[in-house]
Amino acid sequence: RYTAIIYFKKAMEVNPLYPDSYDYYASMKASEDPEGVLRQFLQLRDQRPDLNIGGTIAALQVNVARKAPDDTLGIKMGLLKKGITTYEEQGNENRSLDELYKYCNALDFAVDWSKEADVKNFYREKIVSVANVAHEKEVTDPRFLSVLLAANYGLQRYQDAIKNANEL
Repeated sequence: RYTAIIYFKKAMEVNPLYPDSYDYYASMKASEDPEGVLRQFLQLRDQRPDLNIGGTIAALQVNVARKAPDDTLGIKMGLLKKGITTYEEQGNENRSLDELYKYCNALDFAVDWSKEADVKNFYREKIVSVANVAHEKEVTDPRFLSVLLAANYGLQRYQDAIKNANEL
C-alpha cells in the first residue's frame, strides 16, 4: 500500500494532467490525509478545467469537514458549506446517483450541525429537492426514498413521509 501511494504520487509529478493518478492516489490516501488529497484535486481542477471533478472535490471538502474536531463547529460548518457550494455548482441533472447521494449526506450533516430550526429546514428542503431528482432518475433506489422519508418527517410533512415509507 505504501509503495503504491509513492508510485501514484510520482505519477502525479511526472504527468500532472493525467486524472487517473489522482483518483488512485485519493482512493489510497483520502481517509488519512483528506486535506492533502483535496489540495491535489484543486490543483488538477486549475490545470484541467475540462475535467468534471467537482463531485470528487465536493466529497473531499465534506470529508475534511467531518474530520475537523467537534469543538470547532463553526469551522466545520464553514468547510461543509464549501462542499455544499461545490455540489451546487455542478447542477443535479448531470451527476451520478452516488454523487447525488453524497450531496444528500452533506446536506444531512448541515441539518445535524445547525442549531436554528429554520436553517435545519432550509437544508431539509434542499435534501428533498436533490432526492427527488435522484428518485426520478432511479425509482427503485431505496437510498433516496429513505432520505426523502427522513427529510419530509423533519419538515413535518407526515403524509409525504408516509408515502415515502410505503414506497420503501
